[in-house]
Amino acid sequence: MSELASEAGERLRLPECDVVLLRRAGWLHDVGKVGLSAAIWHQDAPGSQRDIAASQLHAAHARAILAAPASLRALGDVAALHHERVDGSGYPNGLRGDTRPVVARVLEAANAYCEAIEKRGAVAADGAGSSTILEPAASALRDDASAGRFDKDIVGAVRSGSAK
Repeated sequence: MSELASEAGERLRLPECDVVLLRRAGWLHDVGKVGLSAAIWHQDAPGSQRDIAASQLHAAHARAILAAPASLRALGDVAALHHERVDGSGYPNGLRGDTRPVVARVLEAANAYCEAIEKRGAVAADGAGSSTILEPAASALRDDASAGRFDKDIVGAVRSGSAK
C-alpha cells in the first residue's frame, strides 16, 4: 500500500515531502492494531458490533502510538485517517469533504483499493489470475468515487499505479 500511495502522490504532483509522508504513513497506518486482541483480526466470520467497534480503534491507536515522539506526530496524524471517507462515512472521526489533507485522502483511497484486493485474494486463493482480483477491486474503487466516498482524481491516480 505504501508504494501505491506514494506513486499516486507523485502522479498528483504532490511535493516530495508529501510523497515521503505517504510512503511512511503507508508503512505504519495499521500500527495501531498492536493495541487490540489478535482474536479480533483472526475471525472466520464477521465479528460482533463490539468487535467491529474495537477494530476501528486501531486508527486512533496509530495516532497515539506515533504521537509520542514529536518527530512522528505529523506521520501519525495522516496514518490515523486511512479509513476516513469524503462523504463522512469513514472512521475514526467521520470527517467529511476536504477537511483532511490531500495526503490523507490519497492514503484512504490506496488503502481501500489494497483492502479490496486482499478480500478478493482470499476468495480467489484457488489460483485465479490476478486480473480476476484487480479489476473488481478497481471497479469497486471507481464505484466508491462515483458515490462520493473518495475524490475521483485521487482514485484515478491510485488506479493508474495499480495496473502494474
